Amino acid sequence: MLHTLAEKPGKCVSYDILYTRMWGEALAEPGQIYAHRSRLCGKLARAFPERDAKRIVMTIPKHGLMLNLPPQEVVVN
Repeated sequence: MLHTLAEKPGKCVSYDILYTRMWGEALAEPGQIYAHRSRLCGKLARAFPERDAKRIVMTIPKHGLMLNLPPQEVVVN
């Protein structure tokens, strides 16, 4: 999830793209995205205690998720 979001920092990544990148053609429940987001926010909170992790990975209602960081702070390997 983080890698997919980091490819487009500051832009909404649709749920469809996230599902496809994370599970391929397998069926996934909508709640799985939120469970992964929750775990990711927990890891980000530990890695960056000075930041509000829930504001780093933001939900864009009915559209997708967004990595709320400027591109210059994101490195994708």
